Parts: sequence; C-alpha cells; structure tokens
Amino acid sequence: MIANRQGRAYFLPDGGLDEAAVSQSREALAAYSQAVRLRPDYAEAYNNRGNVNSNLGQYEEAVADYDRAVHLRPDLADAYVNRANAKAALRQLQDAIVDLGTAISFNPDNVIAFLNRGLLLAELGQFEDAIADLDEAVRLEPEFERAYLVRGSVKSALSRSQEAISDYDRAIGLNPENSEAYNSRGLLQV
Repeated sequence: MIANRQGRAYFLPDGGLDEAAVSQSREALAAYSQAVRLRPDYAEAYNNRGNVNSNLGQYEEAVADYDRAVHLRPDLADAYVNRANAKAALRQLQDAIVDLGTAISFNPDNVIAFLNRGLLLAELGQFEDAIADLDEAVRLEPEFERAYLVRGSVKSALSRSQEAISDYDRAIGLNPENSEAYNSRGLLQV
C-alpha cells in the first residue's frame, strides 16, 4: 500500500481502505475527472487523479494519469514518484526505479524518492545501492523514522546487526510506539 506523508507518497505494508475512504476516493475521482475535462492541460489534476486511482488499487489507470501528468509537465517530480509507486504495485520494479531516478534529478531533496528507490533496490537484492539511497533519505530528513526502520532491515539482511540495531534504536527514539522497530531489534538480539 502507498500512503501520503506531508503530500508525498511512500510505501507501507499492505492495508485496505475502509468503506468511507473508498466512498470519498470515488468522489475525489469524479472531481479530478471533471477538472481534467474542463482543463485537459492541468498536469496536477492528472497527478491527483492518479493518486486516487492508486489508493483504489487501480494501478494501470493511475499509471495512465501519471503518464499524462509528466507529458504535460516533464519536471513534475511528484508525478514520477507516484508513477513509480503504481509501477511497483504492478511489479514493474526496474521502470519504477527509473522513475524515481528521474524524480531525484528534478528534485534532489525528495526524501520519499530516495526511500522508495532504496526499498526497491533492496527488493532486487541490490543492498549496498539501497543503503546509499537510505543514507541520503536520513541525511535529508533526520527525523524520518521510516527511513531508519527500512535501512535497519537492509543492514540486517547484510548481517550488519549492530548497525541495524542502531537504526532500530533511532526509529524507536523518534517514535517509542513503533512496534515494528522493537520487533526487528528483538530478532537481532536473540
């Protein structure tokens, strides 16, 4: 699943939308569809409609909306990040990584692009490259607990247990309610 954090999308573990959220999403979808009918050159409306389609699990439709958004505004970094998320959901991982690289080229301070690319690189077994991206995410936003949690997981996969524990400790320090960080740290301390 993909969630928004300060207007930026990032990956989360699977979850679903409740009925109220689906209803609101369908209303938002109708509103954005009306916006693009009235102004077919409105890149942000296509991007936003793509976000709604993604939230509804309609990833092909989302990719089509993001395609249109970047066609209209090739420098719209958020549309590349969002399209990467939809492509990742469709298991088009290499294409998603390319989109995240494009987003970073337009906005080198896009912490979500670095986080998501790090996640995808780790999924492909490119752990050192993943850590480099996650290091950059932490550098850009030192209070972003999710970046520490993900980086800890990647370091754990590389048997760098002490470094992973440090990252989990940092995530816990930022959010003492982060049960995932406690669990991951505990697994390394067994």
